[in-house]
Amino acid sequence: MTLHYYFHEFHTGRQSIVHHFGTNRVAAFASHRQLEKQGKKLSAVQIKKSGHTKTKAA
Repeated sequence: MTLHYYFHEFHTGRQSIVHHFGTNRVAAFASHRQLEKQGKKLSAVQIKKSGHTKTKAA
């Protein structure tokens, strides 16, 4: 299973922009922090899981 990290950037009167920061948690939060320092308003992390579900036959 792989986790993907997403953040929404909010703009007044416009649709939000979705940032996909990849699967590296540390890098995702570092990028998020840099964007906030630049004055961007971002949402909290949103995580999307991907991967294959394994099932066993009885």
